[in-house]
Amino acid sequence: MKIGLAFAGLAAVLFAAVGGLSGQHVRDEMSQRSGETLQHIGSRLVGALDAGMFERYREIQNLATLQSLIDAEVDADAWRALLDRLQATLPYYSWIGFADTQGKVIAATGGLLEGRDVSARPWFAEGLRGPAVGDVHDALLLASLLPRRPAAEPLRLVDFSAPVRFGNRTTGVLGAHLDLRWADDLRRAALASGEVGGDVEIIVLSRSGTVLLGPPAPQVLSWHPTQIADLSHGPPRIRTWSDGRAYLTAALPTRGQADYPGIGWTIVVRQPADAALASADALRQRIWLYGLFGALLFGLAGWWLSGWVTAPLRAIALQARRLVGAKDADEHSPLGGPNEIAQLAGSLTQLVAQLRQREQELLELTSTLEARVVQRTALLDDANADLRSFGRSVSHDIRGPIAAMGQVVDMLLHSGQHPLADPTRKALVLVRGECARMTALVDELMLLAQVEERPLSFGPVPMEALVDQVLAGLHDGRTTAVVHRPLPVAHGDEVLLRQVWQNLLANAYKFSSRVMSPRLEIRCRREGDEWIYEVQDNGAGFDMAASEHLFGAFRRLHSTADFPGTGVGLSLVKRIVHRHGGRVGARSEVGRGALFFFSLPLQPPQG
Repeated sequence: MKIGLAFAGLAAVLFAAVGGLSGQHVRDEMSQRSGETLQHIGSRLVGALDAGMFERYREIQNLATLQSLIDAEVDADAWRALLDRLQATLPYYSWIGFADTQGKVIAATGGLLEGRDVSARPWFAEGLRGPAVGDVHDALLLASLLPRRPAAEPLRLVDFSAPVRFGNRTTGVLGAHLDLRWADDLRRAALASGEVGGDVEIIVLSRSGTVLLGPPAPQVLSWHPTQIADLSHGPPRIRTWSDGRAYLTAALPTRGQADYPGIGWTIVVRQPADAALASADALRQRIWLYGLFGALLFGLAGWWLSGWVTAPLRAIALQARRLVGAKDADEHSPLGGPNEIAQLAGSLTQLVAQLRQREQELLELTSTLEARVVQRTALLDDANADLRSFGRSVSHDIRGPIAAMGQVVDMLLHSGQHPLADPTRKALVLVRGECARMTALVDELMLLAQVEERPLSFGPVPMEALVDQVLAGLHDGRTTAVVHRPLPVAHGDEVLLRQVWQNLLANAYKFSSRVMSPRLEIRCRREGDEWIYEVQDNGAGFDMAASEHLFGAFRRLHSTADFPGTGVGLSLVKRIVHRHGGRVGARSEVGRGALFFFSLPLQPPQG
């Protein structure tokens, strides 16, 4: 009996330990996967908000430069017509206006606030000093003038402003109020992406911790800036909020883009912990249930087997006592206690059987976890595909502001009302060139997305002929000395490898254009199982301390005033070469030229 009880207790401890560890592992794995999904949603929204705010920031700056291109005198009617057209193109602007240096509104969309004094408004004071963007605030002057909204939805605005100058003289301030509904639409679009259930919530916090967008109080926790910073720099984890419920919470800060500094918003994505971990908790409960049932069954079986195994030994002991003539040798006489060895042997046999059963259950559990990992991987692949689709959509939407700017420039160039002086016309041509540059940037963004999605078509690529074709297209009449050493045939996608040579050689021409005797050298060498192709120039070069950003998208080591470009070309090179199984790199010194190289395997990939 003692051995039966001992084995029952041992089985209970073992099943409890294995069940507890397995259940906790499953719960931790599910929490990590769900947290990564929430963080992915927040990252997409952060990118969309930063890109949108950057576009608005640049639009107001570009529009503010028009005064110096039109005339020294302010034409209120012309400004009003221009601002109305911009608002019609971008309806998220609630109001756009031009105020003189004293704060009097000269022209505005719909004529709203014209003649009013806005000198006390922060956007005007900051706009006099330079381009500025202000955080969210409730509408004051405009609240009674714009169409009414539901009582529960106040008009909240983000301010953009920039000084308007004619020559070296400031003639006024251009200001715009962006309706916060624009950001709320992006937030709702992120929630409607289909990646998560309807119980996921996205909250937008200001720099001070004020809730800008999200579910109503008291469901939202009141955050302090230090708490926001701690949450933003840590991994997603479960936190208890002010409503007493536990949520799986992820947070990401907005960081701005290019010369737009950002205004310190933080995106918080949360999901009730019981919903995020429902499947893990259900599986853990089943593990515990199976463990307790197995422990009970094992204990009962051990108890019964111990009696069954020792029964023959008891009979032999009874017969032995009868042979020696013991007077108390009968069927009901005690034998001095149960045979512990027999009970131990039976119990160990049963334990082995139970452990094998448990091993089978663990194998089944492992198979289930692997299936879940495959499922989550597929979901992440779908999310990446959605992200690429989202990038194409954002690139496509950029064409709207470009078209609006081009329309304004064409109107000014072809306007007969105010004849344009030569400096003014030249400035307008420069603006039109900027529109062309932005169009090129959109095209390269689309090309960047296509490089990721286009299936590779491997075959022999005559690198010698490919480089000659690219050089012929780049020749612009300059006396650039090109040293072209023999190049071996490579294996890869000829269309994509042409793009690699196009970007590297175009960069070499561009950055060596300002030296007295530009020189370009193209060569190849074998290193192990790879061909190493190199392009070296004697141009401007760059500081190797900043080389870690060289092959990133939109990363530039020179200003556009010195060398024009979009910052996408080298990112394309890196992605194409990596898809071929190669690597990229560069070496340079400032003012002493640069060497860029990429490698390709000697043999094409199998299959």
